[in-house]
This record gives sequence, structure tokens and C-alpha cells, in this order.
Amino acid sequence: MKPVLAALLVLGLLQGCASGPSISSAGRSGQAFAQKTCSRCHAIGAQGASPKPHATPFREIAQRYDDRTLASEFDALARMGHYEMPPLTISAPDRRALSAYIGSFRAPEEGR
Repeated sequence: MKPVLAALLVLGLLQGCASGPSISSAGRSGQAFAQKTCSRCHAIGAQGASPKPHATPFREIAQRYDDRTLASEFDALARMGHYEMPPLTISAPDRRALSAYIGSFRAPEEGR
């Protein structure tokens, strides 16, 4: 393999590893939902502060809640909102996708 091609291949692999969590297809759908619905207030990526100071970043939510507890939180959010958040109509498929996306911030052995 030519040195330039080898260097580009290594650089591409390193960039992929540094880009954040590995996201399933369901997680990608959840990421799109989060971008459209949640990103005005929450930091939805692997880095950065939330636009609203009291809105917990998704990466921290992933550490606080396992999958089952997160599902319960989404149900409560749909019924009555949460602190400064209004009630949010979120379909079951969107809840699963959003949960998969938030779960992608956990280490593989966590929350399963």
C-alpha cells in the first residue's frame, strides 16, 4: 500500500473513532427526532453545553437513566411535561428511537 493511501486510511479510521458514539439505525432516527424537537434546549451531541442552562445534555441523561427508567421518563413527559418542558406528544416509535440514540452515549455494557 502506498504511504499516502495508508495515511489517509488511518486518518479516516481515527476520525471515525473520534466522532462520537456508534449509532444504530434506530438511534439515527432518534438523533433526527432530537435535532428537530429537543436541540433548542438540550445539548444532543457528545460535547457542548445545552442552549438552555437547566436542560440536561443527552450524554448526561444517558448516564442517569437505564433503558427502562428512560422509557418511564418519556411516558411521564408525554403526560405532564417536566419542569420547564411542556408535555410532548411523542409516538412509541419515536420514544424507542430517542431512547436508542440517548443509549448510544453509554458504554456498551451499561443500561442493557
